[in-house]
Amino acid sequence: MSEAERHISDSGASGGAAAPWTVARLVQGMEARGDAPAILKVGEGRVTPWSYRGLADTVRRLAAGLREAGLEPGQPAAIYAPNAPDWIAVALGLNAAGALVVPVDDLAGQERARSIIADSGAKWIFPTRAHLATLRPMPGAKTFRFSLLDAPGEPVAGASSWRRLVAAAPAVIPDLRPGQPACLFYTAGTTGPPKAFGLPHANIGANVRALAAEGLVAPGDRALIPLPLHHAYPYIVGMLTSLETGMAIVLPQGVTGPHIAEALHAARVTVVIGVPRLYEALLGGVEARIAARGRMFKRLFSSLLALCVRSQRRLGLPVGPWLLGPIRRRIAPELRLLISGGARLEADLSWTLETLGWQALAGYGLAETASVFTGNLPRRKRLGSAGTPLADGQVRIARPDETGVGEIELRGSSVTPGYRDPEANRAAFTEDGWFRTGDLGYLDEDGFLFVTGRASEVIVLGGGKKVNPEDLEKTYAANPVIGEIAVLERGGQLVGLVRPNPERLREIGTLNVEHAVRVALAEVGQGLPAYESIAGFAIATHRLTR
Repeated sequence: MSEAERHISDSGASGGAAAPWTVARLVQGMEARGDAPAILKVGEGRVTPWSYRGLADTVRRLAAGLREAGLEPGQPAAIYAPNAPDWIAVALGLNAAGALVVPVDDLAGQERARSIIADSGAKWIFPTRAHLATLRPMPGAKTFRFSLLDAPGEPVAGASSWRRLVAAAPAVIPDLRPGQPACLFYTAGTTGPPKAFGLPHANIGANVRALAAEGLVAPGDRALIPLPLHHAYPYIVGMLTSLETGMAIVLPQGVTGPHIAEALHAARVTVVIGVPRLYEALLGGVEARIAARGRMFKRLFSSLLALCVRSQRRLGLPVGPWLLGPIRRRIAPELRLLISGGARLEADLSWTLETLGWQALAGYGLAETASVFTGNLPRRKRLGSAGTPLADGQVRIARPDETGVGEIELRGSSVTPGYRDPEANRAAFTEDGWFRTGDLGYLDEDGFLFVTGRASEVIVLGGGKKVNPEDLEKTYAANPVIGEIAVLERGGQLVGLVRPNPERLREIGTLNVEHAVRVALAEVGQGLPAYESIAGFAIATHRLTR
């Protein structure tokens, strides 16, 4: 047995006498839920449901058809399409047949999509018609078997609908080994070339079961998942955990404000599984509704909200949900829980969301840890933190500085056994088996994790001082004149790329943009250490790329 297999075997056994989580057991649970909705697709003025029984039957029959068509256990199969009920059915059917699912970003460029498919070794490809033209010119494409996710009718250019693979009779899904890889993910590649790593059933099951055991959600809840399913977070926390717990997965028609608003109302959403930017937009929708009623009403609301936040944050008096309930219900009538991952959910935003009456629970994890690794829970939470480890997870801070900040290292049964590239493994794991995240953070006295930034993004100035640009950007952007700012280093000093806030410039009636920005930067800099002052800046006329 290899070291990777031994790690997974131990992980699968860590849950005591409980049988390991597999897709076979997931499908059994789905069948027991009968006609309850498993998926609610919102769009074109209607809500289209898929029942649990119907989805489970499709998964079983697809698994049977795939095996009859020659798909072998462990064989990689790529899905290259946007979110849809068909995407979910195919992913589950592939796993039920023992395949290795390779999710590909629907918005990936031609070069990246081809690279992932070639590197994965996938010969079974489930694309859309639009992506089929991208893949056909690939070397070796004649050996691919294409099954389209958006072609319910006649074959298109020799590729037929995935539904033609669905057998007449359902298959008995075998209980796959916990150590058998279920999915092959690729890192985003923002800090280097994308790296491939597998997540076995045991890794995924560790998180699915840990989340389900917390009792945050229940059958009958309806979870909005606007994030693309090719990411580990929406795939595992959104799709698999929702189905494990009996929730209905709500898929909006798109990710624009109107599409999200339509889904919140039409599907009576109770839970959102999203990222901080989505919740900023949700709060922005509240503020836009208020602003539409006039400047006086906007000022009154801002004052009332600030008072409610202070009452709840400092005195523990939750008056906001009662006073602001009518506004909250106009945005999302039944929404109660916001689950946040993918980036840091700032404490101020968390308190504002909670004051409005939504419970905001933030967590932390990476695709390599089967998504969520730490989380805030109703019984144990600290707003502004990433929570505490779930299940058997452990966190330690390596090489902390004088403030306690160091690299976050993780160990537990949800951590991948490793990358395909041995060199990447040597860099990612310590000699004693901890996973190096590349993120910086600290643990408080109660064991709550606070994430402060990326180790690779820390700026070291001429005098040896270290600056986290992300935190500093938020500090400077708090000035109303500054719409966005990117903090950079030049010649041992900090400089900024600034996009001014045009609305604020109009309010103060200035025509000299550079002077207004210079004054704003100086005002903020007065309250900071000298080395965190911006020594120079340039004006940006378009939104900054992050």
